[in-house]
Amino acid sequence: MRSEFRVLFVGNSYTTRNDMPTMLARLLEAGIPDMQVKVDVLAFGGASLAAHWNRGEVQKRLAAQKWNAVVLQDQSTRPLRALKSMQEHVRRFVDEIQISGAKPYLYMTWARKNDPASQANIVTAFQGLAKVTGARVIPVGLA
Repeated sequence: MRSEFRVLFVGNSYTTRNDMPTMLARLLEAGIPDMQVKVDVLAFGGASLAAHWNRGEVQKRLAAQKWNAVVLQDQSTRPLRALKSMQEHVRRFVDEIQISGAKPYLYMTWARKNDPASQANIVTAFQGLAKVTGARVIPVGLA
C-alpha cells in the first residue's frame, strides 16, 4: 500500500505557473514509488501572504485536513519592499503550520530582470526568516 504525503501550496502565479505543484508531486512519486503525493493549491494573481492570512482560507484548510508540508510563497517584491509585513505573516503562518503538525517551507522567488542585483537581498531575507522560524527555504530563485 502506498503511503500518502499531502502538500498545501499557498501563493500566487509563481506557484501555479506550469502546474508546478503537480509537477513536483509526479517527481516525488517517481523517486519514491511507494508514496502517493496529494497537492492542494491556494493561489491567486499577485497574492501576498498578508492577503492569504486576511482571507482565512489557509487557516481553515490547516484545521480541516492533515498536511505533511505547507509551502508558502509571498508576492515576489515583498522581501525588498515590505519585509516587516512579510516577516510578520510568515511567522503567523509558520506558527499555525507547526501547530497543525505539518512542516513549513518557504518558496524563495527570484529577482526581476530589471534588477538582478536584488537577488542577494532576497536571499538574505529568506535566510533570516528561516533562522527565526525554523522553516526550510526552497531556493527556487537560485535555480
